Amino acid sequence: MSALAIGICTYKRPEGLARVLDAILHQRLVKLAERDASILVIDNCPEGSAKSVVDDIAAGSRFKIDYKHEPRKGLSFARNAVLEAASNIGAQTLAFIDDDENQS
Repeated sequence: MSALAIGICTYKRPEGLARVLDAILHQRLVKLAERDASILVIDNCPEGSAKSVVDDIAAGSRFKIDYKHEPRKGLSFARNAVLEAASNIGAQTLAFIDDDENQS
């Protein structure tokens, strides 16, 4: 069970994904234990181009990061995959953020 899941749908934006993951990992949780927060990355690229980015960042992450490949193109497929993944971990709250949210 996870109190908070943060869903990120990504499509061929490895730099943007890395930036938004880094920004999330720099957040300070006040009323929530780090073990109660999960990041769900849904890669909507048919080739699964975000896997290496997620694997590299997840290795040093203080939050659990789950990667899932959704090869069917389209934001609705990716968002539905986030909903399913959040349900599978028993997330009580789900927040979505885009992989281009942290651009300068």
